[in-house]
Amino acid sequence: MARELVPEAALLEDMNQTFVVDSPQCLGCQFTHIQRLPSGVLDKIGCNWSYANFRCTENGNASCDERARMVHEFFKENYNLAD
Repeated sequence: MARELVPEAALLEDMNQTFVVDSPQCLGCQFTHIQRLPSGVLDKIGCNWSYANFRCTENGNASCDERARMVHEFFKENYNLAD
């Protein structure tokens, strides 16, 4: 399956919308930044970014972290950052 190329802002918006829809108890937690790999470099799964920074409110808990990990993995497997 080909990866969809998206700008960082759109990727963050999609990740945050996906996260909040399935995790209303984590309202206020969000992905804030995506770390791009150097130009032309892909990781072992073919992704051109290494991680998305995630920040949670003081009300966040382990379920927020687990849900964020699942959202992160899905988007790393399916999306690359556009130039």
